[in-house]
Amino acid sequence: MGKLRSREAVPALIEWLEPKAGQICVMDQLMCFGHAGYALVEIGPPAVRPLLDKIRTEEESALEGDCVKIAVGIIGIEEVKR
Repeated sequence: MGKLRSREAVPALIEWLEPKAGQICVMDQLMCFGHAGYALVEIGPPAVRPLLDKIRTEEESALEGDCVKIAVGIIGIEEVKR
């Protein structure tokens, strides 16, 4: 989805970042994060607003940190701070 720069895939990719009930293997979770995160970075600026919205709703969680890292990968730290 990332290589296709599919804006429509952004919500689903962000959903993949969230831990799922019943996940057993931490490695599988990290791999899902990796693929979804890289796809979001490839999609670029269209993914930023949904990521920032997710950050606002996930304060003090691991998902918040993941969304910040991905947004920084797209637009840089200074833009994310604003």
